[in-house]
Amino acid sequence: MKVIKKLGYRQDFDINKVRDALKKTAKSIDNKFINADWKELKPRIESRLNHIMKGREEIYFWEIDEVVIDALLRSRFNDITKEYIQTRSTVIKDHLNDLGLSPHAMFIMKERYLRKDNEGEPIETVKELMCRVASAVAAVEPNGLREKYTELYSNMLVNRDFLPNSPALVSAGTKHKGTLAACFAFSIEDSLDNILDTVKKTAKTFQLGGGVGVSIAKLRERGSKIHTTNGYSSGSVEFLNLFDVMCTTIKTGGFRRGALMCLTEYNHPDIEWFIHCKRDVNKLNNMNISVLVDDKFFDAIKRNENVPLVSPKTGETVDTISANLLLEQIATNIWETGEPGLLFYNAMNKANPTPHLGDIRLTNPCSESNLLNNEACVLGSINLVNHMNEDKTDMDWDRLAEITKLSTRFLDDMLDASPYPTPEIDNMVKSTRKIGIGIMGFADVLINMGIKYSSEEAVKMAGKIMSFINDVADQESISLGEEKGLYKEYKPGYRKRRNSITTVLAPTGTLSLIAGVSPGVEPNFYREYSRVIDNRVVNVTHPLKDNPNFESCTEIKPEQHLKILAEFQKHTENSVSKTINVPENTTVEDVKQLILKAHKMGVKGITILRENSNREPLIKKGCAECQV
Repeated sequence: MKVIKKLGYRQDFDINKVRDALKKTAKSIDNKFINADWKELKPRIESRLNHIMKGREEIYFWEIDEVVIDALLRSRFNDITKEYIQTRSTVIKDHLNDLGLSPHAMFIMKERYLRKDNEGEPIETVKELMCRVASAVAAVEPNGLREKYTELYSNMLVNRDFLPNSPALVSAGTKHKGTLAACFAFSIEDSLDNILDTVKKTAKTFQLGGGVGVSIAKLRERGSKIHTTNGYSSGSVEFLNLFDVMCTTIKTGGFRRGALMCLTEYNHPDIEWFIHCKRDVNKLNNMNISVLVDDKFFDAIKRNENVPLVSPKTGETVDTISANLLLEQIATNIWETGEPGLLFYNAMNKANPTPHLGDIRLTNPCSESNLLNNEACVLGSINLVNHMNEDKTDMDWDRLAEITKLSTRFLDDMLDASPYPTPEIDNMVKSTRKIGIGIMGFADVLINMGIKYSSEEAVKMAGKIMSFINDVADQESISLGEEKGLYKEYKPGYRKRRNSITTVLAPTGTLSLIAGVSPGVEPNFYREYSRVIDNRVVNVTHPLKDNPNFESCTEIKPEQHLKILAEFQKHTENSVSKTINVPENTTVEDVKQLILKAHKMGVKGITILRENSNREPLIKKGCAECQV
């Protein structure tokens, strides 16, 4: 039996070390803990350990600690018990920030990520957290490689060269066994049983720590006849309220409110109702909404034609609507509220590595991970700032290649280390093995290199960096396929490797704050801004705010945002989370033109946010009264 220690390394289990710790505790309070005392307590500890060690090769240090404390609390050694518990708590509290994180990063770590005791107090340091995650992920490696990758993964995370998605930081190596995957997607079938089953499955996914995208496109339209009851359907959009209430009720993995994307398709008879469903800013605030459109829709716009509205129940056309009118309604709602987002079906499926499993019609809450029904994806992001050369004039390409290879293996291991909400999801994940290597700190890299985000040079650098990472990840996945086997649903004609997808560009909201860099591929929001995290306001001042190359998101033209998005998409196998920020004086016509340009440029989706639109933003220019 091996014990996984606080900093991730493993050593042989020796119960006499518990005896020595208790003797040391007793001595610190001028008490005694003699061999006779140990003979009395040892069987109590061993009986508890036997239960949790059964069938296992490894045990975490904190599991042993919990057993010792439980046995002590039921013993006569009251003074030793009190000191043993107090000593561990005090030592940790005094050294929580052992990696020198910023105050707002530490706030996030304490609120969301650090392991806590029953009173909600942190019982691990930041470094211990990183090593906990590394050792839990490396545990799926065979014995001969486990120690090696525990050390390599630990160094990578401790240095914040790469960070996995939030659920992994929360759950890996802890007793509540949450999922390590961030993204899940479910399609809802047209039956009450399946609707409620999907609500339950989504709730369970939230409980385990994941975010979910669901499609209501298969639900029958409002007014459709229900033959079993002789009544009429309330319509697909009405069921969004079920998900909204559930999302409010269930906190994701106990550390944040559930992240949810709801989408439908443009030719659904309820499409106008869906487009307008969030105009009331007090409703459906627990979800993002998106519309899936295809090339036929854009062809109809060009020809000024109507598009058919097709009943998902019967497959028959029940009405038509002008494609241009539909675009006008979508653009108007985006102008007012920033929603819906748009997903481009043909671009999404052009790169589908498993077409024999079906078309891709689903996405995760931030739209960067396009998925099949019951699929999930693990994500992680490379900190680009840590991979610049010494004089910050270019990337350190050798080091970037090294960390890209290591992060590819890390995420592949994470797939196997993670539990999943249902056996069907587990099977689907293992069948396609989609991982998502992304980046953060792109805007900060540009500033350090003396490049403005608004320049053509920035577009070229985006392509240069992402094509490199995409290629290295692809080659590493090929190597992993040779070492560990191909994904189960591999078919000849596609990339012969371990993972069907390797690169995804996620938004990295809190991860970038922990790493101390700009978020994902976005420009920096503002020089100074406040953001809401867990209902608390956090003020952030960017250390490079006075650099002449610093540009905030609203200082960059929408067309440049789109160019950056398109360039990253060229070199990313899945999709890209990036907002097209537009100024307050943008018109509805401007929004329409951006949508048309985005489709023409081959991106897989678009999200447009107008400054000072009707929906309350999570990030605000300038610093509000800080509650941290």
